[in-house]
Amino acid sequence: DGGHRALVAAITHTEPAAGQGLEIPPRVKRHLGLDAERSWIIVTELNEIDWSDPGIVPASRSEWAYGFLPPALAQALLDAVRKNLSASRVPVTRRQ
Repeated sequence: DGGHRALVAAITHTEPAAGQGLEIPPRVKRHLGLDAERSWIIVTELNEIDWSDPGIVPASRSEWAYGFLPPALAQALLDAVRKNLSASRVPVTRRQ
């Protein structure tokens, strides 16, 4: 309905520079249904989107890759983003 907005942090297989990403542990990747390659959550840029955004697409033709992060990883992500936000190092791009 366009009423819900979300902040989205990218996930990449490319190892980011120090302080720019958090590695996702293999156990968490399995839980989320992601592949086995090493991956990082980027903590230095965010996108603000409508939940109904057509860019939110399934990871495969029939599956969505989403879920809850374990509390320790979720807190580490929030802490890293907040630290970078307070230092004005996190651009937030508003997507329509």
